[in-house]
Amino acid sequence: MAVDSKQILTELDAEQLAVVTAIRGPVCVIAGAGTGKTRVITNRIAYAINSGVTDPTKVLALTFTARAAGEMRARLRALGVPNVSARTFHSAAIKQLLYFWPYAFGGQFPTLLTTKSGFVSQAIERAEVAVPAQAAVLREMQVRLNGQKFWRFHQRITMKRQLKVIAWLSCLTIRVQVKI
Repeated sequence: MAVDSKQILTELDAEQLAVVTAIRGPVCVIAGAGTGKTRVITNRIAYAINSGVTDPTKVLALTFTARAAGEMRARLRALGVPNVSARTFHSAAIKQLLYFWPYAFGGQFPTLLTTKSGFVSQAIERAEVAVPAQAAVLREMQVRLNGQKFWRFHQRITMKRQLKVIAWLSCLTIRVQVKI
């Protein structure tokens, strides 16, 4: 069970208190860095759960970074609501894709590439370009592609072949966007 409601509301200023106690419907919070947005959001979740308005297993707190999601989970645990999910937008989307993929598309979920170098090496392989599969070369190609600087990589790859890799990467990106 969550900590006492009075404890949840302590140390909040008037504006924060208004947000935390507005437990029905959406609330728009516009505030700068370091103003206590995360504290207000986690306290609002805890207050709503403690008030019986919502079930902790039906709450998903979304944020942009894994660090912020971890911070939210820690704060929610400290407020006595450990069953709330706090995730990044990306991890929540992946979790939902994994769950709904068999129903929506059938078959197994495609393999995800977790590193950019894996994506670049797969593109080189599929484009049938002869490039040494050395980590330093892949890293350099990744940096060049990220920076959109498409010139020769130490004379190891011709401009024509480099453009072929870039074209393949573009086609792959378009195909993925269309399928999902």
